[in-house]
Amino acid sequence: MKPLLFFLLLSQLSLTTFAQHRVQGSVKDPTGKDLPFVSIALLHAKDSSLAKGAVTTEQGSYRFENVPNGRYVIAASSVAYQKQKSGVFDVAADVTVPALTLTEASRTLNEVTVNAQKPLYEQQIDRMVINVQSSIMAAGSTALDVLERSPGVTVDRSNKVLSMNGKQGVMVMLNGKLSRIPLTSLIQMLGSMNAGNIEKIELITTPPAQYDAEGNAGLINIVTKRSPDLGTNGSWSANFGYGRWERAGMSGNINRRTEKLSLFADYSGQMNHVIRLYDSYRLISQPVPVRTDITIRRDERDWIHNGQAGLEWNLSRRTSFSSLLTLYNFQSNQYCSNTASVTREGQPFTQTYIDDDELNDTWVYTGNVNLRHTLKKGEISADIDFIRFFNNNPHRYQFDTDYLQEGRTTSELVRNEKRTPIRLWVAKADYSLNLNEAFKLSLGAKSTLAHFDNKIRFENLRENSWLIDSSLSQHVQMNETIWAGYVNLNGKLTPKDVVQAGLRYEHTQTDLRTIEGTPLVYRNYGNWFPTVYWMRTLSPSSSFRLAYSQRISRPSFGQLAPFLYFVDPTTSGGGNERLLPTLATNIQASYRFKKNYQLTVEHTWFNHPISYNTIVIPAENRQITSPENLDQARNLSVSFSFPLAVTKWWQMQTSLLSVRQANQFTQEGITRRQQQIFGRLTSTQTFMLPSGFSAEVSGFYQSRTLIGVMVRRPFGVLNLGVKKQLPNHKGSLRLSGEDVFWTNYAVIDVSNPAQGYSVHSGGRGYHNRLLRLTYTRTFGNQKIKVNSSRVTGSDDERRRVNN
Repeated sequence: MKPLLFFLLLSQLSLTTFAQHRVQGSVKDPTGKDLPFVSIALLHAKDSSLAKGAVTTEQGSYRFENVPNGRYVIAASSVAYQKQKSGVFDVAADVTVPALTLTEASRTLNEVTVNAQKPLYEQQIDRMVINVQSSIMAAGSTALDVLERSPGVTVDRSNKVLSMNGKQGVMVMLNGKLSRIPLTSLIQMLGSMNAGNIEKIELITTPPAQYDAEGNAGLINIVTKRSPDLGTNGSWSANFGYGRWERAGMSGNINRRTEKLSLFADYSGQMNHVIRLYDSYRLISQPVPVRTDITIRRDERDWIHNGQAGLEWNLSRRTSFSSLLTLYNFQSNQYCSNTASVTREGQPFTQTYIDDDELNDTWVYTGNVNLRHTLKKGEISADIDFIRFFNNNPHRYQFDTDYLQEGRTTSELVRNEKRTPIRLWVAKADYSLNLNEAFKLSLGAKSTLAHFDNKIRFENLRENSWLIDSSLSQHVQMNETIWAGYVNLNGKLTPKDVVQAGLRYEHTQTDLRTIEGTPLVYRNYGNWFPTVYWMRTLSPSSSFRLAYSQRISRPSFGQLAPFLYFVDPTTSGGGNERLLPTLATNIQASYRFKKNYQLTVEHTWFNHPISYNTIVIPAENRQITSPENLDQARNLSVSFSFPLAVTKWWQMQTSLLSVRQANQFTQEGITRRQQQIFGRLTSTQTFMLPSGFSAEVSGFYQSRTLIGVMVRRPFGVLNLGVKKQLPNHKGSLRLSGEDVFWTNYAVIDVSNPAQGYSVHSGGRGYHNRLLRLTYTRTFGNQKIKVNSSRVTGSDDERRRVNN
């Protein structure tokens, strides 16, 4: 209760410290319609000096709080309108200024073309902002491609892992909405999301209490385009690329905005024909030396569809209703041809040929309704959401094994069925109150109900009949309920000091059992999650910031559910119902100078961190890969990012990251410790060329790093791009070369001397070298506001729906 009492005392102190006079009014056009986004200035009547500034809301209203006694004037200005001033008025109590009417400017100007562009990277108080549209490589690329080129972000496509500043457990938000679709599906979805529809990506390492405490490494927020005027607009884009095989895609969006109603819809589709090439070997020294060499060639054709539609209806000047529907489908037809060669004591022992026909078909439907009401000093909102997830992932295996020492051959056919439906319901309410001009108080509550079903059925072909393998088949169900509540206070202590403090409580109840009712997992626990921030402005171009937070990362549904897949008869992977949630404590200090130069030091402690792919050798020449809890881990990181203008036409943005990783884990009763210091260099060079051309060179290099108990060897990527803006508003053409030297591949090493084994694997996977041509065309009024950035209540739940 101490933090809550602190908030209340601080709120009371703030209320008694500041004046409470309010000045409000509205702005209209000559027809009497409300004018949104008009610049408003509250001026002292004596000398016309500025007292306060504001912008009118979407309903054309404005409001100034805590105005001292005195005489004032309101000045209103907007592009294409003549500036207008009110009469002089006295403030000794709350004042409502008569509505101002702006008339259109009568001046006729020659057409002027202004070429202005945001910097690719912007360091803000609490986050790094990547302005995607400032990147030539964005066209035809995907959100996942942009993330991979972002400072401090590592994308492991092979193992389906996102990490930030060397930490796994990243949460991804889409327009401020945390996504909980399966991690595998999320990476697939980001790999299909056209970067041409993305305005910016925000990297948030220490999120405040309003957000769920889920995610140990912070948040990545992907924000789509939006703009402020009325009318209709849209855009469409088509791209074709060729790497090892063909890839093609298209996307489009349309937006319609009126005074009362806004509608929007967008769709993107992508076809990728790719090849995955992997090689690995496994050495086991006990009880006799055994080596297994595996080669994998996977031919994959992916069809990805991603769309959403929504509306926002202004019921009144203060009340709005909105709804959002989304649909995502990923269908992959894969044929995998593997070879496994086993050598015992230096002599060839077996040669196994594996054919694997796989279908991976995933559907995700979401629906949201939201009601929002603006109060005199705050806002209240409520959300109700529903998520429906379904994954169908059957395999058909054929194992042909030559026993070289015995001179005989065996053949075995195995098939499995995996069906995973998941349903989630979410209710959420938030309330915010402007206590005064300096402080704002936020409160909220949330409830999540989830039902998960996972059915695995293995069958072997025996004498032309398919027989169920009960040792590998299993049907489980899980019900989970999460209750959460938070309080958050933020504001200015002094003109130079900004503070924010929050406290969140989450209670989780998880019940996983077989379809027959046999309990597998039952957990009932609650946690408090405090967050504290302080920032001091040292000068207009420099500041210092401290942040403290605690967070949690719960096992995903798919990680908890028992399942199994095969690479060869001796190499398999699956889930782990024994997983525990990970708790993390984070301290961060950052210093900003020269506006966009940023130095950050961060230390994070983890209890029971989840290693997403842990290799265990339980018996002779058997390898099982599954998620496991480590005992503990620590990360100490130092990062430095800075822009550099080499010339007027050559701009650079560089980010340097160094991380010290330390893990402790126990296997077979033996405790081991691992340490690794790795560095990452990310750089983007932008060149503004004559005749409407521009070019970009970007890339990164990362040294050896830990991924759980695995060690990833150094790797890097170089990308090239050139853009031509076509005349007469006919769009743009972009030609890009991605991973020019085909160096973006994962090489993993794992060793356990106590158990006498080591594993090495590596290969070139999904993101191979690619040449892509993209054409983009817009239509309509390009200043229309797109209302797709509203936060819903259910998106906090989606990441844990892991298939």
